[in-house]
This record gives sequence, C-alpha cells and structure tokens, in this order.
Amino acid sequence: MVIDIGGGSTDIAILSLDEIIASKSIRIAGNRFDEDIVRYVKRKIQLVNWRQNCRKKLKRKWLQH
Repeated sequence: MVIDIGGGSTDIAILSLDEIIASKSIRIAGNRFDEDIVRYVKRKIQLVNWRQNCRKKLKRKWLQH
C-alpha cells in the first residue's frame, strides 16, 4: 500500500508484483487532515485521562473504608 498525503488531496494505491491493483484519490489533506488527527488524539487522551481519574477516585474511596 502506498499513501501520498499532499496539500490538497490524498492518493492511495495498492500494489502487487509491481502492478497497481486499486487506487483512489480523496480530497482530504493538508490542514484539514492535520486538524482531524489532532481532534482524534485529543479524544483518545481525554478518554485515557478519564479512565485514570476514575481508577484513582475508586482507589481513594476504597482506601477510606
């Protein structure tokens, strides 16, 4: 698989034995692509932080009893 992320489009090709089997060009790239990645990572980090905070609160609660 070959992926070329440019300023205005992303081109994807699947190769087999030096032949292109399938290819696609989509108009998502550049700043839009960067923003989507940042948004995704922020959501994942928020989820991890939420889980860690819940575990800490549960531990504190159980240690108090």
